[in-house]
Amino acid sequence: MSDEGRNVPQQSGGPGASSACPPAGSARPGSAGAGKVGALRQRLRGVVIPREHGAWALWLVPFFVGSTLTGFRPAHWLLLALFFFGSALHAKAMIRERNNPGWKRASLVYHAPLLAAYVALGTPRWLWVAVLVSFVRAASQPQRSKLPVVVTGFIEIATSIAFYLLFVMAFRPDLVRTCAAVMAVGLAAFLLNVPLGRWRARLPRFSARWFVAIHASIPLIIGLRHLLGIGYGWVPITVFFAVFGQLIGAQLAKRARVPEAAFAVRAMHQLPVAETAQFSGGGAINR
Repeated sequence: MSDEGRNVPQQSGGPGASSACPPAGSARPGSAGAGKVGALRQRLRGVVIPREHGAWALWLVPFFVGSTLTGFRPAHWLLLALFFFGSALHAKAMIRERNNPGWKRASLVYHAPLLAAYVALGTPRWLWVAVLVSFVRAASQPQRSKLPVVVTGFIEIATSIAFYLLFVMAFRPDLVRTCAAVMAVGLAAFLLNVPLGRWRARLPRFSARWFVAIHASIPLIIGLRHLLGIGYGWVPITVFFAVFGQLIGAQLAKRARVPEAAFAVRAMHQLPVAETAQFSGGGAINR
């Protein structure tokens, strides 16, 4: 082998690696610019159309449903877009960016002047109440809460439903009584199912009592709905709040079990040695 062959450095990938891997400085023309454009597109997509809890649905569904009840008007679309953009900011701050305080501040900074904008636009006072409820939700919910993601999502959906009902009440005076009755039945369904959900979480799954804990509130909710004259079209909202109550009750039962387990562990450590061994199944200690 000649001296030139000895001095040629070998590629780290073995024979043929030089033909498969181009040199570091030989990037394709325009690839860097395309990469920056793609990264910017992904970044804007994550801000404008966030993916937490189907936040895209929170943007689109109220537009179509609201237009059927209040009549299509561009001003209505603008008011809905202003609110649900703040909802998307809050969802992103609570889930994907829960470790970034900047998103929490951005949500609060957006919600504060939103109320002023609604007042300045001369919107009905029902909408002022809706935006105020949204601001209280954004300010009171801690960013690093120990709530599961599904609970955070349910809270956001419940807030959106409340805003939607108040929005309909603002522009359809003939539906004020119906929307108020729906909110009353939804609140009753939620309050009834919180203790039932807590009880259900302590029962064996698919047992008779487990099914009773799930369905016990249904006759009461149906009777209250008929008493207030609410049609079948509003049933999904009442079902949602019943499921929400079951979920919150289960979370309360789960949190209650943690102190009980810690107390049992401390009691085990405080027992005498012989009693501890007997309690743990090891039998009495031979004397």
